[in-house]
Amino acid sequence: MQACETIADGFAAASVATAAPLAAQAAAGDAVWQPLANDLEFIRTHPIDPQTGVGPQQTVDSSTAAAHDCFTLAGVTVSQD
Repeated sequence: MQACETIADGFAAASVATAAPLAAQAAAGDAVWQPLANDLEFIRTHPIDPQTGVGPQQTVDSSTAAAHDCFTLAGVTVSQD
């Protein structure tokens, strides 16, 4: 839940860097959070350049999956703007 709240305003690098370990910690306690932890770690290590918008397609896909997981698991809506 904390990881989702941290990225609720979007996937800025600082937010993802804070959220990724929180999601990993949650996943250690309950495997239902593991996909979110995996997605946030991928986004953290493969960011989209905020100036150019260039980045891996999997980062876009992982962002969509993370937003979906946060909504379905924690009821938190994550901005994808």
